[in-house]
Amino acid sequence: MEPKQAKEEEERRLRKKWEELTAAAKARTIWINRIPVKTRLEFLKLADDEFESDWGMTLKWLIDFRKGLLSDPNEMLAGRIDVLADKIVNIENNIKQEQEEPKGPKAADGSIKKK
Repeated sequence: MEPKQAKEEEERRLRKKWEELTAAAKARTIWINRIPVKTRLEFLKLADDEFESDWGMTLKWLIDFRKGLLSDPNEMLAGRIDVLADKIVNIENNIKQEQEEPKGPKAADGSIKKK
């Protein structure tokens, strides 16, 4: 093979490889325009804080959350608040019962002695 022919063959091979890589990149790439400034900043902060600045994983997490595959982060807190609210109600009921019990010396059987 002549050097010119070999060079052309190499260029065709590289061009084909370039097209394959470009097609693969386009299949995994999106461009989004007209994002509100605050939304963009919030997305970037979420990506930085939770996903090591990986925008793709951030987007996947948001889509999974939207589909209901992930639970609401506040759902766990809401559950804990409900448990604590129940405990508070029980404590208040116990306090009311203790306040309503008659005071005074008790007999051996637990009954209150009348004065």
